Amino acid sequence: MIYIISPVPLGDNHPKVARADFSMLKAFWPEVRGGYFFRHRRAFLDLMRRQGWKIFYISDSPLSRPPFILVGNWRDHTNITALWHIRAESNDRRCLVEAAVESCLTEGVEKVITKLLSEHEAQEFEPWGFEVAFKVNLLERNLYANLPSRTGKDGLEIVPFRKRALQEVLEIDASAFDDFWRLDAFTLKAIASSNLYNIFLLARSGTEIIGYAIAGTDGYIAYLQRLGVQPSHQGKGVGEELVASILQDLRRLGATTVMVNTQEDN
Repeated sequence: MIYIISPVPLGDNHPKVARADFSMLKAFWPEVRGGYFFRHRRAFLDLMRRQGWKIFYISDSPLSRPPFILVGNWRDHTNITALWHIRAESNDRRCLVEAAVESCLTEGVEKVITKLLSEHEAQEFEPWGFEVAFKVNLLERNLYANLPSRTGKDGLEIVPFRKRALQEVLEIDASAFDDFWRLDAFTLKAIASSNLYNIFLLARSGTEIIGYAIAGTDGYIAYLQRLGVQPSHQGKGVGEELVASILQDLRRLGATTVMVNTQEDN
């Protein structure tokens, strides 16, 4: 993930960039569907309308679906805008990024960031005024190997998520992660429904929810997408119990490999 430090002027010879109005958004739906924010068109249109997300496109493009960029808030941070989706090549990409950045900064946004990128992908953004903000490692585990078993920790239950537990999960997330990485309700729900098969488990001690885990798979590759434990219960095996249950469930769903992102300094 990299963030903007200053926009680079576009110069005189560049394509015309315009902001799409709401009546145009349905035309862009086929290009963004399938991302974890946009499993359904209704969710896409609702997000664009309610959350103030924006699409900028090359208005003088001869293509039936012009090159475009989709930008929106980073979780619930209205002062941070993320570049969520870019469909463009070469110079059009640069023009779209710079036009979007300039518009967002003019409207008062303090920082513009990308979504997670590989090192190779990040290099493209460096000449445009971006620099590395965070480094994240991608780890993987073979699910054919012996998996950890639950130890049956006394007083701890691993149960499926229920909607009534949403606020407790958000409170755990807020206490377990720093401000930049913590989830808002919309993003949490989007992650929890982002795959063909989704797993959302809670760790419960008595009547208290003390941890949670989210994972999913669309086939052979699975993702451990989130794991959070109340700080007062960390280091007591709660996370291990959640992960053991998640891995067993993923293997039963047919996944052969599970992947997880973690901050480099974590």
